[in-house]
Amino acid sequence: TSSAATEPEDKRVLTESVLIESLKQLKDDPEFKNLIVTLGRELFYMMDVNKDCYVDRDEYRRVFENIGVAESEFTKPAFEAIDVNHDGVISFDEFTAAHLDFLFSEDENSPNNFFWGPLL
Repeated sequence: TSSAATEPEDKRVLTESVLIESLKQLKDDPEFKNLIVTLGRELFYMMDVNKDCYVDRDEYRRVFENIGVAESEFTKPAFEAIDVNHDGVISFDEFTAAHLDFLFSEDENSPNNFFWGPLL
């Protein structure tokens, strides 16, 4: 029998606090970080529609529009925060650094807090 089946219902719900606590426990696990980077690589190449190995402003914005985020104004400041060298495109290294910061930073003022938009 699964231990999840014997837990109270509220213990099996993925709440914001449960997600945050889980990420805190995994943030120093190199295997987990490697998995995040691998997943991020696939997401990056999916976003790179023209296959030039960079994500431009339109490609970044369109991802959110395509998944139904009605208000995509956040993409401009989010893109600018991710594009740390300000060359107008996001490299894989910039994407990865921002993605890891989004997931693991405890800085409430991190410029990468809207990496995935107003999801959290």
